[in-house]
Amino acid sequence: MTLSGGRTHWYDLVFMLSSLAVVYPDHYLDQLSDLTGQTYPVGGLFLVAGCGFIIMFGTTMLLPNVQWWYPLLNVAFFAGVRCIHQVLVSLFDFT
Repeated sequence: MTLSGGRTHWYDLVFMLSSLAVVYPDHYLDQLSDLTGQTYPVGGLFLVAGCGFIIMFGTTMLLPNVQWWYPLLNVAFFAGVRCIHQVLVSLFDFT
């Protein structure tokens, strides 16, 4: 990310993937159900989002040079993208 001096570190990718799991748990479960052919209950959404939070928290605690707010930037960015997408879909009646 830009905050780390222009370089992409391995933990940036971990934060991005776990942020996607927090913001888009339904897409994760859709992909998993397509791969396995099973359907998952609504509780699976909480499980996927919880795993994303645990991964972000663990990575933040293990790395001394990462501030606590750093992974929240990724969550806020992807949540904003999801909100804008929902507004555009409902505004222009996309399917």
